[in-house]
Parts: sequence; C-alpha cells; structure tokens
Amino acid sequence: MVAVGLAQNFAALKALVTKGIQAGHMTLHTRSVMALASTKLELFDAVVKAVMASGEIKLWQAEQLLAKAHAKRWVTCPLELPTAAVASNGYGKLLWVGEHMMVYGSHALTVPIPLAVHAWVSPSQRLGAYLTIPAWGVKQRLHPWVEGHSIGKCLQLIWERLELNVVITVNPEIPQVMGLGSSAALAVAIICGISNYFGLCLAHGAISALAFEAEKVAHRMPSGVDNVLVTIGLPILFRCGSNGPELRLVLVVGPVLLVAGMSHRESLMAATVGQVRKQGERNPALVNCLFDKINHIVLRAAEALSHHDLATLGELMDLNHGLLHALHVSTAEIEQLVHLVCEHGALGAKVTGSRGGCLMVAVCTDSQAANQVAVAMQSHGFKTLLTPLQADEASKVLVP
Repeated sequence: MVAVGLAQNFAALKALVTKGIQAGHMTLHTRSVMALASTKLELFDAVVKAVMASGEIKLWQAEQLLAKAHAKRWVTCPLELPTAAVASNGYGKLLWVGEHMMVYGSHALTVPIPLAVHAWVSPSQRLGAYLTIPAWGVKQRLHPWVEGHSIGKCLQLIWERLELNVVITVNPEIPQVMGLGSSAALAVAIICGISNYFGLCLAHGAISALAFEAEKVAHRMPSGVDNVLVTIGLPILFRCGSNGPELRLVLVVGPVLLVAGMSHRESLMAATVGQVRKQGERNPALVNCLFDKINHIVLRAAEALSHHDLATLGELMDLNHGLLHALHVSTAEIEQLVHLVCEHGALGAKVTGSRGGCLMVAVCTDSQAANQVAVAMQSHGFKTLLTPLQADEASKVLVP
C-alpha cells in the first residue's frame, strides 16, 4: 500500500526527470569509465572530477586515481546519510536493436548500462515522506493525495495515521531525456527503497508493475520495456504482445563492449513513430516488409549474443541501421557517427534511443577498440558512454 501510494507521486517527479539541473554536468564518458573501474558511490563524483582534471579519461587513469583516493582518504561522501538508511537502485538501460518498431509488435533487444539511480530511505522526525535529490536541488514533501481521487486521500490518511515518516534521498547517475531509462530507474529505485525499508518484500514483478504505472505518468503510453529491464538489470528480448508484454532473458556467455554516442540533436519519439506510421499508410506492403525484416534481425541478434558472435552482431546492427535509415529514422549527425566509429574499428553501429536521432550505439571487439572508438567520437565533439556486458551464469532470473 505504501509503495502504491508513493507511485501516485510520479506526476510531480516527471518534471524532475525531464529537466534536472544541467550546470556542472559531467561527461558521460568519464562517468562510464569510472563505472568500469568499479568506483564506489561515495567516491564517484570526486574521482570523476579528478579524472577530468587530469585530461586522461582512460580506465587506467581512473584506477590509479581511485587507488589514491582509497589510500589518502581525500574523498568524502557527497551525501550525508543517516546510519539507518536503507539503500536501493534502479539500473539504466540501452535499447540495442529493434526499439523503433516495438509499438508495432516487433521484438527489441535491450541491455543494462553501468549507470543507475541510487536511493536511500531513512527515518524522519517530520510527518510524511520527503524527497531530496541534491544533484537537482530538489527537496520537497510527497503528497499521495490527488484532488478528485478518493483513493489518493485514503492513502494519505493511512500514511499519516501509521506515522510512516521517511526521507528518500536520491543520487541520479543517468542523464535525463536521452532514452537511457532515467524515469523508470528513478521509479524503481524509490519503490525498492520503500519496499526494503518497510519489509514489504515486493517481488520483481510487483516492482516492475508499480514502475510501469509511474511510467504512464511520465510517458503516457510506455512500451513496458524500461520498467522491466530497470528492475532486473539483465539483457532481455522484449515484445509488446496482444495479451501483455512478452520477454525472455538473453544469456551473455562472453564479454561484449558497446559504445554509445550522443548526437547534439533531439527529436521526439512520438514524431518519429508518427512519421513511420504515415509511411506505412502510404506504402503498407513495403513498410510491413521492412518491419518483418527488422523483427527478424532482432531475433538473430539475440541468438548471436547468446553465442558471443560479435561479428554477426555487428553485421546485424548495420542491417538494422540501413532499414531504419530507409524509414527516415536517422539524421545526418547520426550518419556521421556511424561512419566515424566504423572507420575506427567498430564491428557495427546503428541509431537508437527513445528520441529519434538522439543516440548511436556501436559494438566493439575489446576494451582497446572501444576506447579507440570513444576517443574518435570525443575528438569530434560527441559525448560517449561505454557499456560493458559481462558473462553471467546467474542471470537466470524470471519476472513473475
């Protein structure tokens, strides 16, 4: 009941997710390198600044500075958390292949990224629940009651009568409005924190369902893929079926390195989907044929990933990108990124992201190739994000 009441507040959180505070925003590549170096949260921001100041945004440099931080104790925790705080997190996500066709019933392959939204729930002396996000300058009370909805008022009364007084502190690593699952990660982190703090023992399915309700507030008609992947943090093959979401986990049997590049142009996914729909109305047979081919590519990509066939994955990404380009989903800047990374050693690349023409993702053979691709993009003024996928036999977790 507490978690349901909290989910009612995501109308207010929508603006926080989509806006945030941009001043002092660190480059995504630096933060992803720090994640690869397994940097602890209490050291994260300070060591990121040290890496950026050094001018060497490399894994080896991150590891050296991290070692100094541990040895000299010159980095302190940026958040003042009570000792009774209960921690939780929501993973970020990257839609790898097939994402633009999900609304038409096609499959999509999506994977977690090394950035997350972290949340802590701790006791408060004040009545009610309070949310604080220092990075965004947010500090406010959460109100379950919504005008005109009696259930919301009941939830507020239950919350206050039971004296459920808490402070929810959030540290978001995931940038907003880039199609990396920041809104779903925020919802999952807070829901998990509430569940852990009050001993609700919510299952993955319940957490995902609550996050989906929050996603409806943020995105009106979400596909349902973000809340699922953000909850479990594992690669999944997803499809919007007629009887609800269909998904299966994709086992990663060997290391895979993805590099995402951020374009400087944003265009709403709703506009992109509408554009594709208009093309379908003008040339239904041709466009449906392209949809079928993209769906087939996604299924082949999931199979290639499960066999660690990186060369085939690269070829399939190139094919997927070509079909999306034919549907006018790509942009000139994304095309520049695709050609750039392929010239510098990427096995394949394609447009992605929840906003058409917002992101490009490339697959590389190893960390050296990934760094080479990332440096090439940075030299042309693009932000980057390294996304390593590790083999994990323990990833056989089912969502009820």
